[in-house]
Amino acid sequence: MNELNCRLLGAGETFVYAFAGAEDAEALRALLPDCTLIAMDAADWNRQLSPWPAPAIFRGQSDFAGGGEACLSEICDRVIPEIESDRAVKRRIIAGYSMAGLFSLYAASHCECFSGAVSASGSVWYEGFIDFMRVFVRGRSRKAWPQSRVSANRGKYAPGGADPARKGRENHF
Repeated sequence: MNELNCRLLGAGETFVYAFAGAEDAEALRALLPDCTLIAMDAADWNRQLSPWPAPAIFRGQSDFAGGGEACLSEICDRVIPEIESDRAVKRRIIAGYSMAGLFSLYAASHCECFSGAVSASGSVWYEGFIDFMRVFVRGRSRKAWPQSRVSANRGKYAPGGADPARKGRENHF
């Protein structure tokens, strides 16, 4: 596949694998001075980061291709070994926003190589994802995941728009 372009910034023992372009990577680096940031840039988020195929949500857009599993394999089988081959790693976190935030949660549920996941404004509206995470979280041992509480708050850009009656209330699973 080799479709992810990666950029290494910093030199800490906590490695943060984040989907970020050049400008976002510099901003993240400033926020995470004690971490090693691996800024990953995917060419087509809807194709590469979607966990399974789903129809497009807007007219004129391509359907979601469901390339998340292949992308996760690339990260685990190629990117991590190349980046970490001669470095000391204390913890590994995957992070993203929007579709990459959704992918971060998906990756954490499918791969034990990450000790944490950050989903900033993740696209948890994605067809079937909330039910998927409910099954995942409920299936996890409380001993293995003592703080396994996932929250989702549908914003005004979610399909169907925000529900004013639910303002400030999240979906917890």
